[in-house]
Amino acid sequence: MVLRSSRGRPLNAPPAFIHPCQPTVAKQPPTGPGWAHELKHDGYRLQIHVRDGRVCLYTMNGNDWTKRYPRIVEEASRLRAPLIIDAEVVRLSASGVPDFDALHSRSADEEAVALAFDLLFSGDDIRRQPLIERKKGQLRSTNIAYERARATKERFKCAAIFESKLLRIHSVTGHFLSYSANSETIKHRGNAMKSTNLKLIECTDMRPVGRKPNDAYRVREHLTEDEMNKLLAALKANRHGHRDWLIGLLIYRHGLRVSEACDLRWDDINLAKRTIALRRLKGSDDSTHYLERDELVGLKRLQRDQEPKAAYVFVNERGQPFGRMGIGRMIERAGEAAAIPFPVHVHMLRHSTGYALAGKGMDTRRLQHYLGHASITNTVRYTAMSPEPFKDIWR
Repeated sequence: MVLRSSRGRPLNAPPAFIHPCQPTVAKQPPTGPGWAHELKHDGYRLQIHVRDGRVCLYTMNGNDWTKRYPRIVEEASRLRAPLIIDAEVVRLSASGVPDFDALHSRSADEEAVALAFDLLFSGDDIRRQPLIERKKGQLRSTNIAYERARATKERFKCAAIFESKLLRIHSVTGHFLSYSANSETIKHRGNAMKSTNLKLIECTDMRPVGRKPNDAYRVREHLTEDEMNKLLAALKANRHGHRDWLIGLLIYRHGLRVSEACDLRWDDINLAKRTIALRRLKGSDDSTHYLERDELVGLKRLQRDQEPKAAYVFVNERGQPFGRMGIGRMIERAGEAAAIPFPVHVHMLRHSTGYALAGKGMDTRRLQHYLGHASITNTVRYTAMSPEPFKDIWR
């Protein structure tokens, strides 16, 4: 759990750690002159601290990840001046596209590269300098583990400034990250650039042409317990039915995100004590849950039958960890086979966990801890729909 001060700064952060600017949500991309637009990379945001030949890597929560990416540390150690670089760590595929599944699975840590997008410290604190000047200093000072990213250098360095290029950016990533400079002295085409915070544009409003809102496809974003039973039965009828059923069961029972299920390892599970350690993503809090009897029996059988043996719980026929898209397609097909009257996606199982436990009377604080929510505002959506507070109200 990350402890924060009253101003939001992580209390466990190193002294030199700079609390990153958090994006604010906007319904539409900003218009008019003065806005710069960059690709939102599918990776992890890191601060790279370089001083006297020593390198430290910190997450946006202030956790030390220096040992996780030795290649980036080796390349960054060649930089001379004391630097603090704001960067996104990605693992690029052969075609130059970020592959988050490979990055998250820890199977390619040595191939991860750092794509720097801001320079915060260069011998002195330069955050008050115009953004464009910091960008120029960044390009002069940094070239971290860039050999494999060279072919995509232009795409990542300067995606677009003008609105006419926004659709091309969206076709690559499906997300926008729009930001403005922190100084009104910066000018673009003679106009002063706006001085506001980062804005993360909501993905739901930036859907490709022809994509309708979610409520046009389904009446709700969760499954009832009867629908979950049908879905699990459909998964069990697959060729690898036991494994697929267990994937769906663990996601539902423990409110896992699909990437958390992909990242589940055998050393996270203590069969003797009937516990499973959950490493949450997206800033959520880690926790440990108890395993129910059917989960315990299923995991023992899966471990016994798994060939070849692997460090990850859920692997495909090639012995590689499952990716998000693989599990997502499997759940979609199971929803069709179960004759559920609307399209099913894998994150609906996590929502189903919240609604099912709230319906059984679990209080909001306990449910927040169970799902790992850092903020209780993400939990109240489930308890608000629970009928328990109104039970026997007319008696």
